[in-house]
Amino acid sequence: MNRGRESLSIIIPAFKEAGKITADVAAALTFLVSEQMPGEVIVVDDCSQDGTAQAVEAAGVNATRPVRAIRHEKNQGKGAAVRTGVLASKGDLVLFADAGCCIPFNDALRGLAMLGARQCEIAHASRRLALNSIVRQAPPLRRFLSAVFRRAVPFIVPAGRGLTDTQCGFKLYRGSVARQLYAASHCNGWLFDLEIIALAAHAGHRIHEFPVTWRCDRDSRVHPVRHFAKFVREAIILRQRQAILRREDPSCSICPIPALP
Repeated sequence: MNRGRESLSIIIPAFKEAGKITADVAAALTFLVSEQMPGEVIVVDDCSQDGTAQAVEAAGVNATRPVRAIRHEKNQGKGAAVRTGVLASKGDLVLFADAGCCIPFNDALRGLAMLGARQCEIAHASRRLALNSIVRQAPPLRRFLSAVFRRAVPFIVPAGRGLTDTQCGFKLYRGSVARQLYAASHCNGWLFDLEIIALAAHAGHRIHEFPVTWRCDRDSRVHPVRHFAKFVREAIILRQRQAILRREDPSCSICPIPALP
């Protein structure tokens, strides 16, 4: 499918992913080539010590699209890695995708069609829509904690009400919108998605969801129990900052939250 001159930047945040990042880069490149899309692949290595950045550079040798490895010299968190990639991107469109190929890149075509038809400025993959295909479920504890979190989302960020899967790591943006939102964001941790949703709502950007085929990555770097305290802390700060801003400007729904130490 030729989409004219629109280019796509694919951002992949990575931490200790040397064993599988080569497959992610290859899948992203294959998608761009098969769809005849100009674009680039940017992997942001969040200070891994296992050679992730070197694996990306090797995967990009002789590639038909630019492949860049950007390495943080200090571990900052997933939100910071995605922000770095987005702000370094040049594409008319931006896709951020979690490492591990949990969702095939071809599923992005549904979101790209929404953006191309100007139905929305942001298209989120969702694992909870009727047309989804779940190939491998998450473990029971992770599913339970995810269900609890989904119920908490409207209380943390009211703009998330109506979205079925705010944390799915496969999201598409108009490039200018992505760079605008991420430049205004400060959340470095796992809840950066909620801050971006809130910023998008305040700016008047529309978010639509599309179904995907999803396979749980059992090697995920997200450990809900281990990271629970950080989740709670980020949620409280995000909620507090919104409350402060509403007192200062009742017409405004979001203020960028401060970076967490």
